[in-house]
Amino acid sequence: MLNSELRIKSGLTYGATSRFEQHKARGPFLITTYTRTATTERAMDMTLEVIQSLHEKGVIQEALDSAKNYLKGQDRLRCSP
Repeated sequence: MLNSELRIKSGLTYGATSRFEQHKARGPFLITTYTRTATTERAMDMTLEVIQSLHEKGVIQEALDSAKNYLKGQDRLRCSP
């Protein structure tokens, strides 16, 4: 969702990712991207809008299916001889 908004739709960055740090207890949620100084505020605002939308509306089925298919493909690449 972040990559779609920040890279594909707006062209603000070459990519955007997010992840949870894995710890025994709760860890931080990280978002990583990069953009020109002149567009930093816009990129941050868009990032917060994506997170807010996810919080309010949840994940739509199409996005969930797409993410699952992507991860399945990645797993095949790692397991290939």
